[in-house]
Amino acid sequence: MRESLPGISKITGTMIALFVFICFLCPLQMVMAQDAQPSEPPAAETTPSESTAQTQETESGGSERLNPETDTPEEGMVIGDGDDMSIVDNFVQIHGNALIKFEDVILRADHVWADFDDNLMRASGNVHLIIGAEETYSDELIFNLESKKGIARNGFTYSDPWYFGGSEIFKIEDDRSYIRGATLTTCSLKYPHYYFSVSEVIVRLNQEMIAKNIVLRIGGFP
Repeated sequence: MRESLPGISKITGTMIALFVFICFLCPLQMVMAQDAQPSEPPAAETTPSESTAQTQETESGGSERLNPETDTPEEGMVIGDGDDMSIVDNFVQIHGNALIKFEDVILRADHVWADFDDNLMRASGNVHLIIGAEETYSDELIFNLESKKGIARNGFTYSDPWYFGGSEIFKIEDDRSYIRGATLTTCSLKYPHYYFSVSEVIVRLNQEMIAKNIVLRIGGFP
């Protein structure tokens, strides 16, 4: 037994040396592995100014949407809006708070039918037509977008300072209207205190009036 001890001591010493070498090698490998891992890029920090700029950019993008109430149509463009709208080919129907804009023409009514193949519009119910500085109110309207001529029934036209009412108002030129069974007044009331009743009148915007069979009425009496 004593003769075998040196061999055992030699083997034991070799194992201890090997264990120490492995313990020394493992931390080195871990350090090398950590150095070899790719570092993740740092997260980009958003400064308050950048966040505000992004918010403003988003808001400005939303504000570019079409607003029929305030936008002015470009040449050849028609803007339409309303509660209920349907479009089939070039025929448009708008019901409820109908709005049509074309060049210097603005049309509002309860109902609008528009055929853009023939450039014709028909409107009914609380019709309000604006062409430049001239305004027409009526129960019903037929209007040509291309020629800007039309017929308004049971309405009146305003051209400062005159109000022209009649059973039929014919828009015969850009600056000329023919009214049948007309009343003329400068009183803005729905039922004016005074007015001229005429059988027919031709009105040239900001120029002249030509009337037939004129009768002045005050309080409804001649």
